[in-house]
Amino acid sequence: FSLFGALHASVLPLVPNSPASLASYGDAVGSSFVAAYLHDRDQGRLALPRAFATLFELLKRELPAGVVIRVQSAARDLLILTLDDLLIGEAVASAQSTALRKVVATLLEGFALSYRANFAVVLDLIAGVLLAVGGRGVQVLEPLLRRVLAKQEESLPKHNLQGDHNATAAALLASPHSSGLHFCLASAVRSLRPSLFFQVYPLDLPGPDDEDGSFQARRVWVLPIVRENVMPGTPLKTFVDLLLPHAKRLTQLEEELGFELEGGMMDNPQEIEKKRLLKKQYRTILSQLWSLFPSFCDTPVDVVTSFPSVARQLGRLIKEDRDLRTVACKGLSSLIRSLRVVVEGGTEVELPSVWEHTHGPLPFTTRPIGAHNTGAMVTTITPEQANASLAAIAKYAPQFLPILFNTVSSAPAHHLSDLHALVSDILSIVTRETALKHYKQVLGAYDQAAAAADKARATGGSDRHMQIILMSILADFVGHIKSNLQMVHSLVTKFRPYMTQNNEAGLQKKAYKILLRVCQVAPEFVVKHARGLILPLIMGGLSSCAPSAKQLRLRCTEELLRTLVRTLADGVASSGGDSVPMEIVGIGQTINQMLTECTSEVILCLKENNGKTRAEATSVLSSFALCYPAGGVDLSKVRTPRRAPASGEAGPVRLFPEHSVECGQCVDGYVRLVVAGLAGRTYVMISATMKALAHLLSRFRSMVSGELMHALVKVAQTLMGLDVREIQREALGLMKAS
Repeated sequence: FSLFGALHASVLPLVPNSPASLASYGDAVGSSFVAAYLHDRDQGRLALPRAFATLFELLKRELPAGVVIRVQSAARDLLILTLDDLLIGEAVASAQSTALRKVVATLLEGFALSYRANFAVVLDLIAGVLLAVGGRGVQVLEPLLRRVLAKQEESLPKHNLQGDHNATAAALLASPHSSGLHFCLASAVRSLRPSLFFQVYPLDLPGPDDEDGSFQARRVWVLPIVRENVMPGTPLKTFVDLLLPHAKRLTQLEEELGFELEGGMMDNPQEIEKKRLLKKQYRTILSQLWSLFPSFCDTPVDVVTSFPSVARQLGRLIKEDRDLRTVACKGLSSLIRSLRVVVEGGTEVELPSVWEHTHGPLPFTTRPIGAHNTGAMVTTITPEQANASLAAIAKYAPQFLPILFNTVSSAPAHHLSDLHALVSDILSIVTRETALKHYKQVLGAYDQAAAAADKARATGGSDRHMQIILMSILADFVGHIKSNLQMVHSLVTKFRPYMTQNNEAGLQKKAYKILLRVCQVAPEFVVKHARGLILPLIMGGLSSCAPSAKQLRLRCTEELLRTLVRTLADGVASSGGDSVPMEIVGIGQTINQMLTECTSEVILCLKENNGKTRAEATSVLSSFALCYPAGGVDLSKVRTPRRAPASGEAGPVRLFPEHSVECGQCVDGYVRLVVAGLAGRTYVMISATMKALAHLLSRFRSMVSGELMHALVKVAQTLMGLDVREIQREALGLMKAS
């Protein structure tokens, strides 16, 4: 290690100023230090600053791009190798701190290169150090971070930018090395977390105790960078303690200015205009502060203690603030969904660490220094913690739901989707008793919206948007009313006309969505009313079904089949292998009737223009083939996986294990049923049938008898003789599949 002093003091001035010589010198310094460090790590830590400074001297020269890349790589290798040893535990020890401070001091010298191309390399090294060291060395890194912030501030316009955020963004993007500076700040936010970052760079905004509303707001430019780089698991307390007080004070100042302007307390036109501009600035900065809220809602670990502090403000925003309503809804929805993912996973989740997580594209291509170390802040959350967090949010559901329902009835159209998403998420975590208290309220609101829409239509207008949103909300209530068969029956009957009559496509889709939800979560109702209500409802709506509703209609059909098959399998299993009960035989007959009557519709859907409808038709066709109880099939051998009705399992439904003899009988019998479509009266029906047969043969080739396969080949050869391109194309596909 004593050679590094000589290399720095004596050898470097003698190195020829040629690219090859300088590159070789950089490689020699880097490789010799790495070899020595691996031999003696204690001495190597002490020698790191000298070796790093030696390489850094090369960056001060005018070097070709190839040499710069090699020097940069050597410098990064030094830091990657040693930063893990410099960082011990949660703090930086004194000896290691001295070495790290020297490295930081060397990097600070690099700001003298800010008007040279090599400054990009300096920023890359700074970003790597910030990302790797993080909160464990915040005192050591503070001068470096402040210098980066000051450099970025130099690009801001000199005039007051309160509220003029477009000009600020344009100035930042136009500044030299903007991407490198942005990466440095993004790395600092990710590694320090917003709590430490705002300690180094506090916002110059009025707090709750500030009497004077005047402020410069020169630092709000950093809020978008913070918003993009908040890590999952960041405590919600950070937002509550550091940002919410500013938001409350700005709201208060904005309201006071509003009272002054509306009350006519000022006569001077210049003073009035000044106050209006100030009010607009308050509103703009307030919007930026609240825009950070959804970023803090990605699986925070302190919801139980921190959410009560922000719940009241969220309710006020949803109810009163049209500008910030969507932000509050998206943040609360994100909070609930992220916690539900942990609960449904059933295991402890390690939230993404600093170097693993990104919220979108960032302006860098190289991997961060220290990406392999284990010292960066990593948070874990257990399903029990997530459950407790959801329970803490659910306590406020009785307050949130009335606000949301009242807001939905008066909100503009572009807010309704966010409001509906939040209602769905809240209903997914509340108790049945809480949901039922609000069910009749939503049902009454729907009746009013439907009456108003019918009245508007009678006078020449037509606005069904509110009605459609309320139907979506009613679909979310099905999971809570499923045990009350009378309520479910009333709900399905209420929306039956939209499925069986020719109505607007939007209403028809929502009606099928309600039926789909019933088929998914209410198996008892489905089994009881399959033959008398649901199957006639599906078949009766065939002629009036809008093209955009056909996918949902097919999904209803598949979910109905899934529920019936599951009930059939459960009944066979409970019979213990004895004779199959008559009610179970009745379910088998219902399945047979359903498949026979619905097959023609599924076949025709294979020719729909909508790709999702065609894909759904293909899936339903496979399920039909695996569940067709052909003659001779022994229902006592039915075996199918038992899963929760709302599990949303993928893949086709089946009566028997795949590749069993009984399964082969089902498929062969269903293919024979589909063949009847070749006798259709239209070319569309004939070509759709051939397409269906081609899919079934390619999917279940081994289960179809050779005799039937040979017959289909002959049929395809015959149809190839028709002078219709559509028929010829599908016939060729059938021959290939055969």
